[in-house]
Amino acid sequence: MSDATPDISIIIPTKNAGARLERVLASIFRQKSQYLYDVIAIDSGSTDGTLETLRKYPVAVTQIAAEQFSHSRTRNYGASLSTARKYYVFLNQDAIPTDEHWLDNLVYSMGLEAELKAVCAAELDENAQVFNVAGVAAFLFKNSLVKGIYIIEPFLERNWSGLPKYRFRQMFPFTTVCAIFNKEHFNRYPFDENTGWGEDLHWAVHNSRRGYKSACSNFAQVYHNHDYTDEELKDIVKRSNLLFENLFGVAFNDQSAQMMSGYCSMTIPDWADSILQIQQSALWKILRPLLPVYKILRKGRLTGS
Repeated sequence: MSDATPDISIIIPTKNAGARLERVLASIFRQKSQYLYDVIAIDSGSTDGTLETLRKYPVAVTQIAAEQFSHSRTRNYGASLSTARKYYVFLNQDAIPTDEHWLDNLVYSMGLEAELKAVCAAELDENAQVFNVAGVAAFLFKNSLVKGIYIIEPFLERNWSGLPKYRFRQMFPFTTVCAIFNKEHFNRYPFDENTGWGEDLHWAVHNSRRGYKSACSNFAQVYHNHDYTDEELKDIVKRSNLLFENLFGVAFNDQSAQMMSGYCSMTIPDWADSILQIQQSALWKILRPLLPVYKILRKGRLTGS
């Protein structure tokens, strides 16, 4: 750390982050990095001691009203406050860098392919070992010992137009739980502020459609996983389905949407793959209106009425 102009700004939106934030910040400030970096936090109404935790570290804290928060707008605002020369890193308040080389590994990942504009890190389940990759990175990596990078190619959908539409979600494993962005490119193409949720997937898809590359890397890792309540998960599934339909023109059932969002097993079994294909077929448009009738008839048969 230094008073000189940083190479990188680490931008963290916060609200009632709890005790885990202390571990996040401690890991950030333990980095053995060749780059100068600063940390910017945008807090949207914490009441649990989050602000006190932030002020224990050299973090630039900006406060906004809770109603001003959105995943896209707040991250864009954080970037606008940065004086970094090269990169923005967006990090969730509960995503803990796994080691002291996390930051340099993010930058290293940006250099593994020419013209990469952004790279997200792999999420790990801290309560598991080896086979512990969580979130959308589990589309790619089965365990955390595998090191590699997946490139989200320019014009990916056009180049693979023969694939069923429901497959495209898995071809865009990108998240801002932890991600590094080329500053100049992000300033030109920030998050779409009309997208209040799912700004990361929305950005990656449109980045590809514009002819640019992004990636998911297992060289940089963070501990991040959730135990959502049923109601929270239901809300995520609803939001995910709206996003998937907006981006890809395809809607999933709840179980499939949960899987495609990265909140359960990423391996699509053969039977599920067959169901997804049926749901995207012309036949499904004919059969779907008949399902309520089938359920009534089936219920009557089971009750003997």
